Amino acid sequence: MELPQRDKTDRYTRAGEYRELERSLRRNPRGSELAILLIYAFDFRTRVGPFLFIDMRMIPGGPPAVASALHAAGFQKLRVVLQQWNPNVLPSHSRVDGRRPDVLLVSSMHIHSASAYRLIADAYRLGEERPLILAG
Repeated sequence: MELPQRDKTDRYTRAGEYRELERSLRRNPRGSELAILLIYAFDFRTRVGPFLFIDMRMIPGGPPAVASALHAAGFQKLRVVLQQWNPNVLPSHSRVDGRRPDVLLVSSMHIHSASAYRLIADAYRLGEERPLILAG
């Protein structure tokens, strides 16, 4: 499902609001029990041009930033997988602290969207055991 872009006046939190939200989440004991899997989707068919080798050596900025924010908000059971280094990762076979993830976060640039859709489809096949799936 593609969401429309937000109105320009509704893009940022007010001063201090983000830290308050973070504290509120950290106080909720259920958050520390959630197993979260964050996968950075990578489509190897896009390895062309001047970035042919740097794409395997450079860490994308988004996944570590999201993982850091989640950890600061009290989510301790968290695994980050960069698909360019782990191309065979499948959410259906992944475990976080020995159990299936409760939440699957798929991070992707548009150029890697085919890989992102495959990851989402794989997780969706779990049926009743599938995690909450969020992509962006």
